Amino acid sequence: MNPFKIIEDLINEHGSATIRGERLLLLKDELTIVEKERADLYKKCSDLEKEVIELRDKLAKASIPPEFTEYQGALFKRDAAGSYSPIAYCPECKRPLFNTEPKIFPYSCSTRGCGYNVNIHEDLQSIANKLTDGKR
Repeated sequence: MNPFKIIEDLINEHGSATIRGERLLLLKDELTIVEKERADLYKKCSDLEKEVIELRDKLAKASIPPEFTEYQGALFKRDAAGSYSPIAYCPECKRPLFNTEPKIFPYSCSTRGCGYNVNIHEDLQSIANKLTDGKR
């Protein structure tokens, strides 16, 4: 066995281990940076999702004409005197909703192709009175 070969192999192995150690430290540093960026992006994404929800709510409220008020998923119309009528309207097409048996069936839109349905759990007259009196 060549003694120089053994020493040469030992030097090579030691040098490779040092280089590997340096590379591992570099990778750990890069991993720390990537993990921080990931956490920042996750927070930013979460904040943007909340903002989208808020903007959608604002848009939905802005799309309701001023003479209507939304209550329990339906719209109720206010007249010039400020009173509300006991008629529920569709928030999609602003047409009256109908129902043959409110305690059993949901209110449905009368517009062909709309298909909007909503369960209203109160009497329409009591809702109109609440809205008129401002007791939502």
